[in-house]
Amino acid sequence: MNSKQHNLEDILNTWRMEVEKSIRQMCIEELNALWESLFADHAHPWSEPFRQFIDENAGSTFYHATTNNRNHVIYCRAKETGIWFVPGISIGLMQTEALKEMKEIVDRLLLPTKEERGKRLLVASVVPGAERVQVSLGVYRGR
Repeated sequence: MNSKQHNLEDILNTWRMEVEKSIRQMCIEELNALWESLFADHAHPWSEPFRQFIDENAGSTFYHATTNNRNHVIYCRAKETGIWFVPGISIGLMQTEALKEMKEIVDRLLLPTKEERGKRLLVASVVPGAERVQVSLGVYRGR
């Protein structure tokens, strides 16, 4: 591996670690507020593409992460699309490799595993005349 490849790999590993530390779900209201703060001047060339990204994915879950060098990543897992930006400097659509990385990060860190899906069970017991409802969390073990 030559030094340029090694340096690129180091940069990607650092990016991946920073994204993993900061990634979280972002609701549509937060995304709309972010759009307003980034593009107070709606004439900005990226205002419309960013707005379109929000509108086309409005029913989906968004994930937001930041890195130490002010990069922001907004990822939509359902449609496997995303936007990156550095406030006031640059913005663009996420490319194939970055989308693949984001999918892996979200799947590994934020989504339940196959074993976990459907196994959690919230049970609420209501006793007539009681002042409280008893709630417990259990694991579904099948029939």
